[in-house]
Amino acid sequence: MDKTLMILGLGGVGTHAAHLAGRLPGVRVVVGDIRADHARQVANSLIAESYFLQEYKRFPDVAGFGVDMLDTAAIAEALEHYRPDVIFNATTLLSWWHLHRLPHDLARRIYYGAPEGSGLRPWAPGHGVLLYNLMKAVRAVLPGAHVVNVSGPDYLHEILGKVGLAPTLGVGNVSLFEPMLKTIVAGKRGTRPEAVDVTLVGHHCMCMQIFQEGALAPGIPYYLKVEENGRDITAELDVDKDLWAEVPARMPLLSEVNQQCVAASALQVIKAMLYDAGALLHAPGPEGLPAGCPVWVDASGARAVPPPGLGRERMLEIMYGANRCEGFEPTGPDGAARATEHCIRVVEEVFGMDWRYKEFRPDSMFEAFREITDAFTALLERKGIATR
Repeated sequence: MDKTLMILGLGGVGTHAAHLAGRLPGVRVVVGDIRADHARQVANSLIAESYFLQEYKRFPDVAGFGVDMLDTAAIAEALEHYRPDVIFNATTLLSWWHLHRLPHDLARRIYYGAPEGSGLRPWAPGHGVLLYNLMKAVRAVLPGAHVVNVSGPDYLHEILGKVGLAPTLGVGNVSLFEPMLKTIVAGKRGTRPEAVDVTLVGHHCMCMQIFQEGALAPGIPYYLKVEENGRDITAELDVDKDLWAEVPARMPLLSEVNQQCVAASALQVIKAMLYDAGALLHAPGPEGLPAGCPVWVDASGARAVPPPGLGRERMLEIMYGANRCEGFEPTGPDGAARATEHCIRVVEEVFGMDWRYKEFRPDSMFEAFREITDAFTALLERKGIATR
């Protein structure tokens, strides 16, 4: 086997993913970051790790390189040079902890989904700028490469899909529930986790509330089915009390543990693609759809698998309904993403602004990002919170 995996963005998730990927037999791992020295150091650490563990190859084929993801030509040059089969994008202009510098009660108004808050619609451009640049370069240089994306897959894939630039699949979010719910249910039922099956359709706005508070606003739609030894036991569970309430203690949102698990969810997708090991998984953003669901993943890519008894039409209703809770009206055919009236009202009230980019398109994401981050910086200053 001779495959190449490229990992872009070496923050918490990207670095964890790199260390997991360095153990894959027959896979060359190349890691890129705007900090070229950091990328080379991460690559060297993969060599040291393989040397000490001796799990596959003591001196694996790895490389680290610098790349400015704001420069589409530089991305294209890296793609042409390394020719990856799969690209894992962990880049963003908006660090995951950024919004949590505010007091929680205020942060939730510009982070949680409706009816609690605005949803992540205001922040989508910050996750989308670098992904948009990447997808343009991929389509031009390596149209056959698969892109696995961790930055806003539940909503950005749908937006970019309108202009033919949807990544292959997302990671994290809905997928993180599967192992946790299996162990929670098994503990309560006195059985083994292997005896429990979980089927879930859900959106990022659902996930973040549950991971942080162990509860979910009643207006956010989702689908959950839990089986024990093939028997549907969903009705026998108090989902709010027995399941959601148990989640934060197991995987707090604001933790390195969460980032490690997101990286692991990426590797299960990447392995299915690289090794053509067909697998039924949970993941967000397949087929340019909003939200996550069961997906079939292999070397050809990923396709959504509507749960039996639910059907594709009802699954899409849940997905698009939850996307509105994240603050998005249905995307226009040109990729225009307009905020819901509820989202607009919350943003303008919290920031005290006349929001110019209530609607953005893929090619105006950078300007939309600058507007909302300037407003955020001004809010921090008014609250007496350091801006750096």
